[in-house]
Amino acid sequence: MDTDGKSKQVRKRRAWLAALMSLLWPGLGQIYVTDTKHGIRLIGLSVALMVALGVIFAVPPTSLFITVAFFAVGLALIALALYAAVSAFVAARRVSMARLSPANRWYVYIGLIVVTMILNQIVTSKANPVRVWDNFWTPSASMLPGLEVGDTFVVWKRPAGQGWPRRGDIAVYKFPLDNRTDYIKRIIGLPGDRVQFRGGRLYLNGAVVERREDGKVSDDNTQGLTTPLRRYIETLPAGPSYPIAEITDRAPLDDTHEYTVPAGHYFAVGDNRDNSLDSRLPVSRNAGHGFVPAGNIIGQPTFIFWAKDKSRMGMRVR
Repeated sequence: MDTDGKSKQVRKRRAWLAALMSLLWPGLGQIYVTDTKHGIRLIGLSVALMVALGVIFAVPPTSLFITVAFFAVGLALIALALYAAVSAFVAARRVSMARLSPANRWYVYIGLIVVTMILNQIVTSKANPVRVWDNFWTPSASMLPGLEVGDTFVVWKRPAGQGWPRRGDIAVYKFPLDNRTDYIKRIIGLPGDRVQFRGGRLYLNGAVVERREDGKVSDDNTQGLTTPLRRYIETLPAGPSYPIAEITDRAPLDDTHEYTVPAGHYFAVGDNRDNSLDSRLPVSRNAGHGFVPAGNIIGQPTFIFWAKDKSRMGMRVR
């Protein structure tokens, strides 16, 4: 490495290192190859996109537009990183001799990378207090026919209260026995409600809930087995209609005693009635499910944004 008395000169810059640095943060590789102005512009653009992502996370995803905006900004960030990496790689290959600027110091690079990591943590962390939505996926068939195994959906992080959840709403919550595992079920009982199942039929506050047959579906489990299910449309009194599935009306949880939902709790049931661990199973010897405490509720599912069946992407979770 040669010097001219005041500033250093370097030989050809390492192309792979320039590309890697711009992948870590778009523009960093440009600074490394001494294209400082271009690097600063790319860094500014990446910060603007990160801020936009943070703003989107702070807006309730009540429309598909918000989800699309999230993907658009995310794809823009990826495209920017790829462009910056390729640009830095090409520029480094062309450099023969370059005069180092004050920005070409190892501690500047490290500092910028640390700032990138902090920004990323602030924006994407699930613990971010301004982040009001997140994504979850369905690991089981307990919510068939509405949600299938592997569906990934957007959840509005909406704590219980102020009229939510209502009867018939789907909610994501922490499993009452460990307060850690994420569950998704339909809320059918509010505090003070009396809930019972008789012969596969739901009784709410002593009255049977309307149910009509609506064709057939299947439960395809991970072992490759297919279980035929009857599909029904269940309609709550003065409430929503939604699809449910039953193998039979004589399964173990198709006949229960009457539960009274305590204050500050909810009664949650899977739509796939014969394949769901839910509030019909009381807590006994650290097993079962029990009522869902209001404080365990994480939020409300909104849209499916990824599914094996691509025609279902963008559908509302109802």
